[in-house]
Amino acid sequence: MKNYLFKSSSLKRHSYKFIFSFLLVFSLLIILTFTSFKLSSNNDFNNSNNNDFDIHVSDKVLRLNKLISSESEGKNEDVDNKLTLNNNKLMLAKVLFDREQSNTIMQSLNPFTNDNKGTSSSSTNSTTTINTDDILTTFNTTFVTRNEFNQLIGDVNGAWTIIATALVFFMKAGFAYLEAGSIRKKSIDEILLKNLVDACCGILVYFLIGFGISYGDDPTLKTRNSFLGNSEFLLTKRASDTTSFNNWTFFIFQWAFSAIASTIVSGAVGERCMFHAYLIYNVVIGNWIYACVTHWFWSTTGFLSPFNDSSKTGLYRIGSIGVLDFAGCGPVHMTGGIAACLAAYVLGPRPGRFERPHLYAEGNSSLTVMGTFILWFGWFGFNCGSTMAVYGYGQLLGKIATTTMLSSASGSVSCLLFGYVFTRKLELIWCMNGLLAGCVSITSGCSIVEPYAAIIIGFVGSCFYVVGSKLVYAAKIDDPVDATAVHGFCGFWGLLTVGIFSTKEGIKSTYGLTTNPTTWGFFHGGSFEQLGMQLLGAILILFWTTINSLLLFFSIKYIIGFRKLPDSEDAKMLMEIEEELKMTKNGKELKPLLFSNVANSGTSQQQEDLELV
Repeated sequence: MKNYLFKSSSLKRHSYKFIFSFLLVFSLLIILTFTSFKLSSNNDFNNSNNNDFDIHVSDKVLRLNKLISSESEGKNEDVDNKLTLNNNKLMLAKVLFDREQSNTIMQSLNPFTNDNKGTSSSSTNSTTTINTDDILTTFNTTFVTRNEFNQLIGDVNGAWTIIATALVFFMKAGFAYLEAGSIRKKSIDEILLKNLVDACCGILVYFLIGFGISYGDDPTLKTRNSFLGNSEFLLTKRASDTTSFNNWTFFIFQWAFSAIASTIVSGAVGERCMFHAYLIYNVVIGNWIYACVTHWFWSTTGFLSPFNDSSKTGLYRIGSIGVLDFAGCGPVHMTGGIAACLAAYVLGPRPGRFERPHLYAEGNSSLTVMGTFILWFGWFGFNCGSTMAVYGYGQLLGKIATTTMLSSASGSVSCLLFGYVFTRKLELIWCMNGLLAGCVSITSGCSIVEPYAAIIIGFVGSCFYVVGSKLVYAAKIDDPVDATAVHGFCGFWGLLTVGIFSTKEGIKSTYGLTTNPTTWGFFHGGSFEQLGMQLLGAILILFWTTINSLLLFFSIKYIIGFRKLPDSEDAKMLMEIEEELKMTKNGKELKPLLFSNVANSGTSQQQEDLELV
């Protein structure tokens, strides 16, 4: 994406404006935060209204079915054929979905029909008995069995996971639009082809090894460990399973996340990466670098995973509850952002990117805005879909969607204001990247932070984006879509937010704890332990991704070639720039570094071809 950040001298001239704007916006947010917090603390969330109908329907259905089944089998002699009319009416009213149906069923159970015709009762506390067969017939036609009910829950949760998978996968289209609108017109077809093919190759390799490395866990194998998975390659069943692999919705949902992590890199290397090199690094990132980090954070045996119960697995987990990352600030965004930065560094900048930046300013704002909206829309599946369930998560889903929107809006508005301070114009690019920065920043804590905290998280996320983009530009790293700043820097900030703003109640409900957690965000009275754990997770991702990415990219560069040859237009521009570099201060000749870097980025045969150009 086009980079509108300025030279250091310009930033220095406007530094006082930046500080003033930062303090002003931050002050307003603090006022809004504590106002909202005080108002929310006065609300009564106790919805107890002594209404007989406010009872969990499914629970009552199952309990009453069990009671009636025991009567029909003669296992409960105390109540066999002795249920009172009043008790039956009360139980029926509690489990039925509406009063009208309750009245209908209770009328059908009138004790003065059948065996008790002609009998009267003058007391509402009558203990008149009724025929159990009537109750059994009514419930068999009205309610589902326990197995049927569990099957229904599984089907609904599975359907929701598939919908969320479609939303996450649709984000691929968002990345394609965003990248196509951020590069020159002549390179659009190439980058669209890469985005299309990498999805096809990615799922094939994820099927072969990626899923097994991420989540494979066979407790019967000696290779079981907390670093990477040991089973379910090619989706084969584990040795401990009696049936074949059937966790299809989980597999396809996790592949969609893998595809997003590897696609983040594609925009950073736009217009200069060879096609075969792109496919190789895309597959390795999604099915090795990302897959291992996923195992650490989300598997049932990972050494950072809150789902690793050490007492059952026998595998050590760091921290009391591990590193909390609900939807992937670390495994997806930070991993992808770091790899994107290193890929752009190894490749080198596009011809004339920093000498003639106006040549790369054409772009297509319509495509970039469309891509941003698609990514924003897809984030509902990215964050909300990470529950992978609907039953019992209705309120949590609403909270996740709310915090996601608040953070993205806060990041967008804040970044737009920062852009106005620097340029005295309302720049579209600042607004879009600020929005994405807010989305990335809230990804880890969307389910365990309060709405007011989401606003602060989005605002600070926009600051991380501005600083990150400036640093990348100053280092002469050519990142057309600012993937490093948006995903890398904001992913790091998003991980830390859990240790700052997470609540005890949020962690307990999100991760299904039976007791209160021992640590949570220090802003809400928790200790600094969780912040330390989040920082540890970020550092491990930084080291792991950096080492593996550098080995990967340099191997590609020196073995098969990483950077494609410039076309005739770019070659001519390179020559002109080299001539300009020779005519510098006082006529002193400089070493032509730019053209040499491009020439040295391929194999020996490619270098010979480049010399001919």
